[in-house]
Amino acid sequence: MTSLRNRLRRTPLTPPSAPPLLTRHLSLIEDGLREAVGDRESKLFGMLRYHLGWVDPDGKAAKYDRGKAFRPALCVFTATALGGRPEAALPAAVALELIHNYSLIHDDIQDGDRERRKRATVWAIWGEAEALTAGDAMKAVSDLCTHSLRDAGVRLGNAMQIERILTERCLEMIEGQVMDVTFERRLNVNVDEYLIMISRKTGALISSAMEMGALAANPNAAAVEHLAQCGRYLGLTFQLRDDVLGVWGDSNKLGKPIGADIRRRKKAFPTLYALEHATGAAADILQRLYSSTEEMNDEDVDHVLSVMDAVGAREAAQELAEEQCEKALLEADQVALESWARTELEDLAGFLLRRES
Repeated sequence: MTSLRNRLRRTPLTPPSAPPLLTRHLSLIEDGLREAVGDRESKLFGMLRYHLGWVDPDGKAAKYDRGKAFRPALCVFTATALGGRPEAALPAAVALELIHNYSLIHDDIQDGDRERRKRATVWAIWGEAEALTAGDAMKAVSDLCTHSLRDAGVRLGNAMQIERILTERCLEMIEGQVMDVTFERRLNVNVDEYLIMISRKTGALISSAMEMGALAANPNAAAVEHLAQCGRYLGLTFQLRDDVLGVWGDSNKLGKPIGADIRRRKKAFPTLYALEHATGAAADILQRLYSSTEEMNDEDVDHVLSVMDAVGAREAAQELAEEQCEKALLEADQVALESWARTELEDLAGFLLRRES
């Protein structure tokens, strides 16, 4: 039997295009998001529509990069992979995407990022106070979405469970964000702590995508648990690849500046790996730069990058991402998915490991 590692490595080495799993229900999800946000004519909802890529800062219709909609697509996919209707999972999928975007608005403020998806962030245009309120409003709209689960045909018990899961995973995500911010002020963060942090900050919502999608299709409890764990590992895969792209990616493809996380001394995996494995003068350089409170300049960033390259941080991050991907597929193997769904999940795994944006 072909090992999972070989299964993943059969995928092309060239950057993959988005798999069908991510594109099949995009129009359904987009319609659901537009219905949820509505067309209220106010500054608040104008900010929401701008962040979601529908209008320019003046409220005029525009088409910006709207992201991959990875989380809602995975939610709807999971429901259909278990024989459910995509419409049944739609309220949960839309609510999940709104929570994700609420977190992005707040993250941009906390990180001081003035650009996302090749355009100015909400706070960079309207200020921090207004952006905080916009993020809060996005979360409130998300809460309203889950109230329509019953109308979409989800059983009462499952609908209540979905609402609870979404709230719990949102809280978990916030816990992860607090850990991430706290890590910036610490030099003694280890890889195990980091994995716990990203399991919460990134893994929690991606786990909920599969968990809620499964519940919308009304499967058994064991399937729900295995798919929730599958999503958790996919979340770790996603974040580890994000860490690679944050250091070695193409800023034009990512829509945000490269090296910003190094300048902020964020403890992403490549940094932690370099701090742990560097020796001699290289270790002294890292210790000095990450202990200082002064802003890193271009030369400092280049020093960090040189050490990361020397210790093989990029390769280590990619290998760890592959390990998490294997675990995700092992969890999915415990569920009676149809062959088309299993193939698409493997395609998604290859995409997450090799995406460039």
